[in-house]
Amino acid sequence: MVIVKVSIVGPVASGKTTIAYQLSVEKNVKMTGIDELVWIRQKSKPDIRRSHQQRIENIDIATAESQWIIEGTQVRLILESDLIEKSDYVFILKPNRMVVYYRILKRFLSQTIGLDKRNIYKPKLSELKNYYRWANKFYDNEFEMLYKMIPRSKTTILTGRNAQKNMVLIREIINK
Repeated sequence: MVIVKVSIVGPVASGKTTIAYQLSVEKNVKMTGIDELVWIRQKSKPDIRRSHQQRIENIDIATAESQWIIEGTQVRLILESDLIEKSDYVFILKPNRMVVYYRILKRFLSQTIGLDKRNIYKPKLSELKNYYRWANKFYDNEFEMLYKMIPRSKTTILTGRNAQKNMVLIREIINK
């Protein structure tokens, strides 16, 4: 059995959750979204952001397991914690920016008209703007920051836009 400790990082709508979920099912390993570690979700009220210390502690708890898959976009938190050091593999998703823009709009529209059942509320236009702003922040600043700080020996950058093709590459790397 291959021990799996995987971090998947990328901009919003890059396919992180899709890939993490598929890998989680294939390897029978728990998947955690960093959003779960950052936010206290509330159905009828706005989410509450945990303190910085709580976020770091939650990452420590999630990575204390013998196997795990963690995905997220919060680059500064990822770099400030020891998540990368504890990872056996780090996959950075970086599809073409226009692909991400399209996916953001598609997700927003499907949530707005109720086709996307993952969300329990209709998103606001301000959230759409935030998604684009966060995507730009990743492409303009955070990718370079990640690239400089993560050891090349454990990092793979995936620029493809197709989750299935990315999964083939990830399987090859993990199953070496």
